[in-house]
This record gives sequence, C-alpha cells and structure tokens, in this order.
Amino acid sequence: MPVSMPSSISAQAGGSAVLPELHMETGDHDSESALSELDSSTFEDFEDPVCPLCRIPVDRDLLKSFTRGKGRLDFHRRQEFCHLHKKDSAHKIWKDKHYPVIKWESMESRIGQHFGKLERILRGQRSFYGDAFSEKVKAGQNKTVKTMVKANQSLTPGYYGLKGLATMSDSIIRKFSSLLRERAVQDKLIAARGSTAFVQSVLVPELAVELVMEDMGVKQDEARTILQESISVGELVHEEEVQGVQEKLAPGPISRERSKDEVVVQD
Repeated sequence: MPVSMPSSISAQAGGSAVLPELHMETGDHDSESALSELDSSTFEDFEDPVCPLCRIPVDRDLLKSFTRGKGRLDFHRRQEFCHLHKKDSAHKIWKDKHYPVIKWESMESRIGQHFGKLERILRGQRSFYGDAFSEKVKAGQNKTVKTMVKANQSLTPGYYGLKGLATMSDSIIRKFSSLLRERAVQDKLIAARGSTAFVQSVLVPELAVELVMEDMGVKQDEARTILQESISVGELVHEEEVQGVQEKLAPGPISRERSKDEVVVQD
C-alpha cells in the first residue's frame, strides 16, 4: 500500500510546526523511498521546528545547519539528525546542571580513596543499593546482567556514562577479585546473581554516589537523585568515549560449579 502524505505542513494552535503524518504499514517496501520525498528545505522554514523523526522541538539553526546542502531527508538522515539533536541537548543540560568536567586520568586515584567503604559492603555491611538489590533478588528479578538490561534497568552510573561504568567496574574487580570469589561462596546475595551483577548493581552505584557527592558538593540523597536523573545525559555526552566498553563489561569465564547465569570473576 503506498504511503499517504499530505502535501503541506500544518501548524499547531501554539504556533509550532507539525511534520506531515506518515501512514505506513509494516512491510511496506516503499516507505523509505517515500520518506525521501521530503526535501531538506521542508524543515528549514519553521519558526518553531521539531525533529523530523521524534517531533521534539529542536534548535532551528542546528536543523538548518544539518540539512543545508544535503538534499532530501531520507529515513537514515532523519535518524542521524534525531541522535544529533539529543546529544546537543544533553550537552546543554550538562552545562545547565553544572555537572563537572570529568578528569578520567585521575579516576583511578579517586576510586581508590573509596575502596575501604566498598570492602566493608563486600564483606556484608548493609548499604542503600545492596538493600535495593536484595529486594529485587527476593522478588525474582535481575537474574543476570543481560536480563537487567532487557528490563530497561540501566546500570549506567549517571553522568559518568558507560565509560564510567566500565572504569569503575574494572577498578573494583581488579582490586577485589580474590575477595569477590571468596564472598561468592559465603554471601547468598552475591551467590544468587553472580559477582558481576553484584559489582555493577551495588558496588558501582555506591562508589558513584561518593564521586557525585565530591563533584557537586551534595549529600547522599541528592547525589542518588542526580545519579538517576543524569543517566541519559551521561550516555550521550560520553558516547564517543565508549568504544570497546561492551567488551570490557562482558562477564568473565563461568565457574563449572555454577549455573550459566551466574558469573564468577576470574583473575
């Protein structure tokens, strides 16, 4: 079935331009070619433009700069611009919220200052994220890191992004690899979901809260709020810095004594 597309662009009552509504059926092989019928000039004359894909209001100069000289906006270019404006917005939010410039070269020494607290938690001391993780385990949730990701339960430590997750996880595992193996046998919570899940669900966020408190000069409760609210910003701002992060975060070898879902950190 061909794509039905109005020839003109209407305006909302508030004055914001509305992109043509695209009526497509699943499996329509002509959809992408139909999208290409929208010339880039179509989007440049808006007083209050919106993203041609997600329809969120966008900066007119950013849209004009992106579309200038690129001819028709096919679906792939729409996707490219959608990602571009979200990243641009993330940088603006970062500035407005006064998030810090992260000095990655000094992260190891900063993390090391909090090993004492992390070791106490690892040895059984109760903690905010430990209690939350325990409740999820009791409810039958978070069986593996993979299922947590599928359930949209982000492991990203706020504005530190995926690079921060990789850096913190790597430091913790290198420091406590022997203790993690030892505690995986003794601690039912660690044994229930494996060392990797415990590190990324409990130790990393506990560490990240301490770092945010230092960065922003706030108390624990506010640091936890900042950590949660800044996840998407961190993932976008540090996007270009996360090459290879997925490989670094991949679980290590699995112990023969454990199920396939339970990961034990190996040296």
